[in-house]
Amino acid sequence: MKPLFLFSEKNGQYRIKTPAKINLYFEILGKRSGGFHEIESIIAPIDLYDELILDPRESRSGKITLRIAEDPTGSLPADERNLIVKAANLLRSESGRSDLSDLAITLNKRIPVEAGLGGGSSDAAAVLFALNRIWKLDLNQKDLIKLGARLGSDIPLFFASGPVLCRGRGEILSPFAAPKMILLLFKPPRGLSTREVYDLSDQLPSSDRRSVQAILNDPSLLMRGGLFNRLEKAAEILYPDLRDFKDILRGPKIEQILMSGSGSALFALCPDEETAHEKKRNLDQKYPGSAFIVRNLVPDSGELLKEDS
Repeated sequence: MKPLFLFSEKNGQYRIKTPAKINLYFEILGKRSGGFHEIESIIAPIDLYDELILDPRESRSGKITLRIAEDPTGSLPADERNLIVKAANLLRSESGRSDLSDLAITLNKRIPVEAGLGGGSSDAAAVLFALNRIWKLDLNQKDLIKLGARLGSDIPLFFASGPVLCRGRGEILSPFAAPKMILLLFKPPRGLSTREVYDLSDQLPSSDRRSVQAILNDPSLLMRGGLFNRLEKAAEILYPDLRDFKDILRGPKIEQILMSGSGSALFALCPDEETAHEKKRNLDQKYPGSAFIVRNLVPDSGELLKEDS
């Protein structure tokens, strides 16, 4: 499997577009002793991207700098708290080498934050993947997945070449043949804390688990009422307006609407582009810049990150 990062290199500078993701199915199977949750989730990358610019320096002092050129929220840290910097520093540390070039990274942030879209995790995965090649470390995909899992549960999935079934805490990946979809993505004005959503979900009365097996047997069920997210009930308690936003997204031709991950982003399954554009125009009038028409990425829908020759 090769990640669906869009990659280019010119004059020693590397540009990488890193995709967001949505959860088409999400179930919690239990909670591990370390606090992580055992999950089953069908996840699809979508064609909404952050952009990273990696500029290796001549110096070799171990310095990694991050500049955030575009951040609509103004809330992202540019220091060691950012997953991008953590990923670069972890890879450098694990390499055990002192001759690696310093690095200046610029982030153009376009994937909404606190949305359940995995933007930070995608950025971190892209940094691991790209620096493995820039620094010529020759780590294989399994090595990179293990490193990514140390930083965050969502990072491993971005090393896949398309939709995946994630198990464990997110690090066990299996390819999944998701149908192609036209989606209207909407980011409500408020974000949600992943920890708060999980914590509340753990406190809610347990109900029968939803089995993923039927969808694995017939992926087209996702188009016919099969979308599911266990965290949605907790998110709606923390942010009751989510129910209203679902009603706004719903229409004569739009019936399936789901929250992605721990929220607060919602997506609506649209039958065609005309329906998606009509609904987006309505949303743009009241919530400008919050709605996106996207498609799920499959292995043949984008240029794969190039291998070293």
